[in-house]
Amino acid sequence: MSLSRITAWLTLAFALCMQGVAHAAPSVKSPAPGSHMMRGKASWYGRAHHGRRTASGRPFNMFALTAAHRTLPFGTRLRVFHEASGRSVDVVIDDRGPYIRGRIIDLSKRAAERLGMLSAGIADVRLERLPLKTWLPPDDAEPVESFRGKSLQNAQHLSARVGVVSEPLDTRLLR
Repeated sequence: MSLSRITAWLTLAFALCMQGVAHAAPSVKSPAPGSHMMRGKASWYGRAHHGRRTASGRPFNMFALTAAHRTLPFGTRLRVFHEASGRSVDVVIDDRGPYIRGRIIDLSKRAAERLGMLSAGIADVRLERLPLKTWLPPDDAEPVESFRGKSLQNAQHLSARVGVVSEPLDTRLLR
């Protein structure tokens, strides 16, 4: 085989490879904050998992405003809209799931309660990503100072009501 023929074959192979690269699927990017992400079915989980370690390494708290999603990074903040009731709740992704076909998110018991879907168990929802700075605790949250000197249970209750995902509580501050 002549050198010119080898060069022609290599050029053709290179061109075909480059054509495949040019038509490769674009990488998946996380949607911009405030944009509609997806619609689908939500479910909730609670007592059976309460206290167990989540995929993020934190203990699951069924009273916190958290959720499980298959692919979103831990710490992602979402607004979940219940399509039928019009209610919404802000949650933080701290676990992986759901593992049941057809569902897009698993909510903590507290988040499901806020959406009004506890008895039904599943609901049609819409998800929107929230920028970190716009996520705020609910209006009925009490300041942390009001619990100083009270029991560990009160402090944990406050943490769950506010929906804060934080480091383990230092009980020395409560004494």
